[in-house]
Amino acid sequence: MSLILKRLVIFLIYISPLSYHALSDERLRIDSDNLTIKKDDSSASFTGSVEASFNDYKLTTSKLTILYGTINGKKDIVKIVIPSKLKLIKPCSEEIAIADRGIFDNKTKKLTLTGNVMLQQKDNILATDKLVYSGNFKAINHKK
Repeated sequence: MSLILKRLVIFLIYISPLSYHALSDERLRIDSDNLTIKKDDSSASFTGSVEASFNDYKLTTSKLTILYGTINGKKDIVKIVIPSKLKLIKPCSEEIAIADRGIFDNKTKKLTLTGNVMLQQKDNILATDKLVYSGNFKAINHKK
């Protein structure tokens, strides 16, 4: 797929009402090397060098899949699945999270990171098997 076509598809996803309501009305922007849209299962898979930006966060990974559906009677993003190693950065608070995989559930507004999770905020480091960012990414829970 040509670079112009990829950017056009990403732009259309970015401005669509499906992405507008996700993540607490914050804009979701995704750039990737490849994009596969499957209308039959209402999904979009981004592969290669994937960068997603939302709120004040930047996420990098090699694969990210968006599952669309209906939330409160509106078409919206239901889940974002990150099945491969990921890095989540929030520059303004010097926060970095690394994990083997992650899932964002738009109904509950929770991002769950699992597998070799490490959270670093300035000089503090937390290592755990599971980390949950709750609602607007303001509360953090971890389980060993």
